[in-house]
Amino acid sequence: MSEALTGVWPLLAVGEPGDPLHAGVGSPAPAPADLNGALSEARYALCSARATAPHASHLTDTSALTGLERC
Repeated sequence: MSEALTGVWPLLAVGEPGDPLHAGVGSPAPAPADLNGALSEARYALCSARATAPHASHLTDTSALTGLERC
C-alpha cells in the first residue's frame, strides 16, 4: 500500500465516528489496459473491508487477501 494512503487513512477514518468508512486498494495499473483488473481487485478488497469490520472503519489492500470467502 502506498505511504501516502497509509498516512492519510487514519485522518479519514476518524472524520465521522458514527459512520464507518471502508476502502479497498487494488494493485497499481501501469497501463490503461490494466485498469479493469486493478478496479476488480479494489472491489474485492472493499468487500473484504466491509465484511471484516462492518461497524468500524477499515482499509484492506489486496495484498492482505487470502481468499474470497467473505465476499
